[in-house]
Order: sequence, then structure tokens, then C-alpha cells
Amino acid sequence: MIAAWQTAFAFAAMGLVGRLALGGRHGPGLQAVAGWGILCLALTLWGVLTPWSLRIPAGLFLLAALASIALTRRQPWRDDMAEMGRLLVIALPLLVVMAPMEPSQLDVFALILPNSAYLFDHGIFPTALSAAAHSDSPVAPYNTEIVPLLGSLGGGGFAPSGIAQFTVWLHLPAALLLGRALSGGIRPGWGMAAFGLLLATAINPGFVPRVSFAGYGEAPLAITLMFALWLGARFMGEKSEAGTLTALALVLAALINVKQQGIGLFLALGAAGAITLLSLPRQERWPRLRGLLLAALPALLLYVAWRAHVVLRFPEGEQITYMDRAWKDARLSEILSDMAWVAKNKAFQFGLYALVLGLGIRAPAAASPVTRAMLRLCALTIVFFNVFLVATFLLHFGREHSYFRYNTQLSLAAVLALVLLGADMAKGRKAPSLMVRRSLAGISLATMLAVPVAAQILLRFDRDQPQPQLRFLASSLAAEIEPDAHIALILPKDNSTSGMALESLLRHTHPRRAALTVTHIQNPVDRTLSDMAEKGFSLALVSCTDSAGPMKIGLDLPAHAAILLRLEAGRWIPVRSWTYPETGKRGKWGWTNFIAEEPFCMGLD
Repeated sequence: MIAAWQTAFAFAAMGLVGRLALGGRHGPGLQAVAGWGILCLALTLWGVLTPWSLRIPAGLFLLAALASIALTRRQPWRDDMAEMGRLLVIALPLLVVMAPMEPSQLDVFALILPNSAYLFDHGIFPTALSAAAHSDSPVAPYNTEIVPLLGSLGGGGFAPSGIAQFTVWLHLPAALLLGRALSGGIRPGWGMAAFGLLLATAINPGFVPRVSFAGYGEAPLAITLMFALWLGARFMGEKSEAGTLTALALVLAALINVKQQGIGLFLALGAAGAITLLSLPRQERWPRLRGLLLAALPALLLYVAWRAHVVLRFPEGEQITYMDRAWKDARLSEILSDMAWVAKNKAFQFGLYALVLGLGIRAPAAASPVTRAMLRLCALTIVFFNVFLVATFLLHFGREHSYFRYNTQLSLAAVLALVLLGADMAKGRKAPSLMVRRSLAGISLATMLAVPVAAQILLRFDRDQPQPQLRFLASSLAAEIEPDAHIALILPKDNSTSGMALESLLRHTHPRRAALTVTHIQNPVDRTLSDMAEKGFSLALVSCTDSAGPMKIGLDLPAHAAILLRLEAGRWIPVRSWTYPETGKRGKWGWTNFIAEEPFCMGLD
């Protein structure tokens, strides 16, 4: 539960700093995202330009949050607090259900969790000369990882699920923006706030719990893109308020370094903005282009600074990959065919994009200038980002890769564009009766309060097998070994996923064993243990005794169990064994089928 507290603490600080930067305008949702942008700029530039701990600027950020309380006291607080308070009450079941969530997804184990732990342990960004990060991508962008670092200043130590909690909470600002759009630009009441949260989660066609809530960058990119497009549309649609460009600059700073695809979204948005400007009267183009260029400068500065850090201080590259020459075998026709297959099987989401594309070409007459600009910007961003993805598949992966997941980054912007259009088309029409409005509000509230509890099988994807068995083994083993142990993880029939996940849990979850020396064995043979002894390993874990036959250990091994062996006087002797708890089969949703189950004595029949 520490992660939930630290995330709430970080969001409060970001909201206060964002409020100070925006002069108390734009509401608490945008203020929180703007505060995150300031945090990204401050900590990234500090970490790139100085050798000192990132906790120094994080502490100064907290002081700025405290100063905001005094400096913005003349701005109306009551309405903002009421707006956020209503949403927190509505979101409470969701936040409570997700609070105990534990790390579970492949990229979380491989790079997100190790990178977050590195910031907490060392307070600096990784370099080639600093301590090992034990990550597949040690210098991937850190805009999400710095939020748990800020939250840790509120106490409680390192929280492994901090980034996952951040992605859950980040849906609240999105809900506030959608609620305002539904309400015609005014603060949403109870019903509209609930429906806004439904649009940000359950009704959003790009919402997949194991992606949106796990700590991946897709949800942060989708949410920041939605805010950026909305602010850009307001600036172009002649309804911009004071501070709109400041807010846009801070949102773009948060967007660009969430993950590697952030630059693709940024460039797609920039190209969409440049083309949309051509639809404006000639005399308005340069002033608005100048404003948008100024808003883009902080994000560009952040991106260039980070790229300089990667190139100069981590010359082996941003990502450990075995696809360096994949582009030589790439076939555009195969990639496009695979993308079409994904689009066909995700027709609801890609159908939504097709609708936005059509409306962007020809918007209804009822659409306001802001909505027209939003539709055009969203449609063009969809097109340009998909061009970026095709180029990425060709030049980096050599094939289609996670096309659906990457396209979820566009979904909330498309939803907002259609919500704005719907609000425009409803103007001038007879409003539903009070009873109907109250009934709809009640249904939205009841749905948002009840669904998170009723749908835990979907939301708590970390409970699906073999995740519980994986965490059972990790916690049991960690209690028996020293933090700097030399251990061979023998996981029969593994495909490298279970071993990587087990090592990550050992290093980065309680009780942490961060200084381990580890090797992985997937296909043990008769000489495996003697080979490990020759290489200096004094401990060996056999994760499934049912598959240990080829090793000929010579012991009476318990069935359906894991066993820890220690090398003493040249002989391997058993130290402890753990019989796996009885468990059912994987859930029908198959959330975690990328982790091999055979190493945990599952699926061997």
C-alpha cells in the first residue's frame, strides 16, 4: 500500500506546482499534468547537467508545492477542491482495488522496475561508468520513473509498484478533462465526472488493464497526447485562455520522454499542427505558428538533453537488443499485411480512428472552431504516427511489433474529439428532462462505483497464473539467501521469461537482494551442477523438481516443488524445499501467457 500513498503524495505536489505555474487556471486535472511536466524538466536537466542526486531538485519541487499554497491563495481553491474531491470519491473503489497490485508484466520486470529501483538506490541516471542497472534498457526515457522517486520523499522506502500506481492515478486528470468536455467546458458534476472516468477507462476502446494500469508508457502517452491536442485545438480555435501555451509546453515536456515512441507522437503532433495551420486565414498563420514553436521548445530541449546523455555517457546504446540487422530482412508488404490483420481484429478501436479521419476531412456544420481543429489535429496525428510506426517496424524490428498496443496511445484523443463534437451537436436542442438527466447520472455513478469491485478478475491481472507462483517462489527464496549471494537459477523448460522475472523480483521487491550474482539455466543436464560449482556458484535453485530428472541429483526430491541447494565440501546438499500451493488453471483472459509456466510445475501434464 506504500505505492498508493506515495503516488497520492506525488500527485498532490505536482498539482500544487502546476497550479502555481498556470496561475490557478485550467482546473486541477491539467494542473497535475503540467506539474508533472515541470518535474520532468527539472529532474532530467539536473540529472544530465550535474553529478548530484536527483533528490535535491525533487526536494526543491516539494518546497515549490508548499509555496504554491501561499502564493495562489487569492485564486479560488474551493471549486478546484470540490471538483477533485468528487472524482476521488467516484474513483475510490478503483483506487482501492488496484492499490495492492504487484509488478507482473514482461517489460515491467525487464526494464521499468529495474530503472525505477536504480533511481531510488542511486539518485542519478545510469551511465556506462556507474553501477549496473540490471535492465534491458538502462537509459530508456525516465519521465514516468521520476514520479515514484518524488513520491518516495513522502516516506516508506522503495515501492516496486510505484509506476503502476502512477498510471492508475493518471487516469483521473483524463477523466476531469473528458468530464469538462461533456459539460460544455464547465466543471463536471457527479454524473459527468463519473461518465468522464468511464470514458477514460472502460468505454475507451484503447483501454486494456494489463497495459493501461501495469506501468507501461501507453497510458501516460495517450493521456498527455489528449491534453496536448485539446490545448492545441483551443489555441487554434480562437478560444485560448491565458496560460494555454504555457500549459501546452509543460504537457509536451511530459509527453516526449515517457518512452521511445514519445518522439514519434511529438513529431506526428507537430506535423499535424503545421498542416492544420494552413486552414487558418493567412494573417493568423505566423502568430499561431510562432506560439506553437515556442510551446514546443521545452520538450525539444528535454529530448536533446536526454539524447546527449545517452550518446555521451552510455555509448553501448539505449536498449539491449538483438535486432540490429533486422531491417535487412524486413518486407514492407508483410508488415502492412500484419498491421491490417491487427486492425481487422481490433475493429472497434480502428473503426473509431476511421470515423475521426472522416470527420477530420469534413466536419459537421454544428462543429465549433475548436472542435474542427481538434478533429483535424487528431486525424492527422493518427496518420503521421502510423507512418512513424511503419518506419520503426522496417528499420528497427524488421516486422510488425505491438501495433495494437502502440495505437492505444491515440485512443483517448479520438474519444475526446468525438465527445467535443457530440457536445457541439447537442447545443440548441431540447435538453432531456431533469428525471432523465438524474437517471443517467445515477447510472454512471453506480457503474463506476460497482464495476471495479465486480470486475476484479479483469483489473487484477497480476493475480492470474503463473504470477502468484512466481511471487511465492521469489519471496520464499529471498528469505533464505544473502543479498550478495551467487546463485544459479535452474528453471527447466523456461523460455527466458520466467528466469528474467524471478531475478527482477529478487532484486527489486521486498526483501530486496539487489547485489545478487545470477546465472540462468533453461535446459539442465547431468553436468549442470558440477559446471555451476566450477564457475563459482555456491547456491542453486531448481524451480521444479518434476523436471529435474536430467540432472540426476541423487536425492529423494519432493514432487511439485522447488528446492534450494548449497555447495558444501564439493557436494550439493538440499537447504530448503517449497511445495507449490495448489492452483487452478490460467484465467480465461490469459493476461500473463507470455511468462512460461512449466518452470513452476504448471502445464506439465
